[in-house]
Parts: sequence; structure tokens; C-alpha cells
Amino acid sequence: MSSVIRIYTVKPQGDGFSISTITNVRNNHEWGGYQDINVKYRTHGLELFAEGYWRSAWMGEDNDINNDLFLEDGTVHVDQTGDTKFRSKSHYEMLGFNYDIGENHSLGASYTLSGVNIKNSSVIGEQQIWNNGILEGSVLYDALVNRKQNPAVD
Repeated sequence: MSSVIRIYTVKPQGDGFSISTITNVRNNHEWGGYQDINVKYRTHGLELFAEGYWRSAWMGEDNDINNDLFLEDGTVHVDQTGDTKFRSKSHYEMLGFNYDIGENHSLGASYTLSGVNIKNSSVIGEQQIWNNGILEGSVLYDALVNRKQNPAVD
């Protein structure tokens, strides 16, 4: 069995300037959102383009876990909380050009910069162990993490 798929593309027609943009703002206990912008300029076979995307998001969870272990000599009960919260910022930028050399040939190049930054990521929680209704012990924990995949993001 064989098949052939033919794809015909349509070249952009005309000269001029175009821009498109999208903005999103939201609140989920904290503010966040993104901005996307695309710009193109085309003249006499030369096309210049730029794209930018910037995002800031907050995420979090309140986690509660309860376990009971029934033994011959009593019950062990474990209460555990683990609340997580973090802010993530990312960016993506691209600059480039295309130039039509002739009817069937073109030359182009682009440069892309991107990165992610997670700030103030935390897990705050406590674990309590009860034996037959008597508190045997507890552990508090608080972990704060800051991570950058690209130092250009702030």
C-alpha cells in the first residue's frame, strides 16, 4: 500500500504591516495572566516578524490526609497537611526575517529566547501521630524553593 500527499502552500500576498495581540488576566487567590503579541511587516519580498509571550501564574493546593491503622492493641491515627503554593513566570521572544529570492526560493532566519522562573515555591505542612487518642509526636515542615531555568526572567 502506498499513498502520496501533496501539500500546496499559498504565499503571503501584498505588502504591509500587521499586528495581533491577546491579553488574559485572572485571579485564583492571586493575580496572574499572559500577554501575547505578534508583529509582521512585509515589503517587496522581505518579511520581518517578531513575537513575544509573557506569562505569570500562581498555583496552590491545600492538602489534608488522614489515616487510621487498626492494631490488636489500639488505633494509630495520622493527620497530615501539605499546603503547596508557587508563582511561575515565563517568557518567549522570537525575531526573524524571510526574503523571497525568486518565484520558488526564499531565505530566512529567526532567533528565539525563552525561559521559566519559579519563585517562592513552598510546601508548608505538619504531621501528627496519635496512639489511642494520645498525641505521640508531630513534625512541622516548611520548604521554600526558588528555581530559575533562565536568569533573564525576573
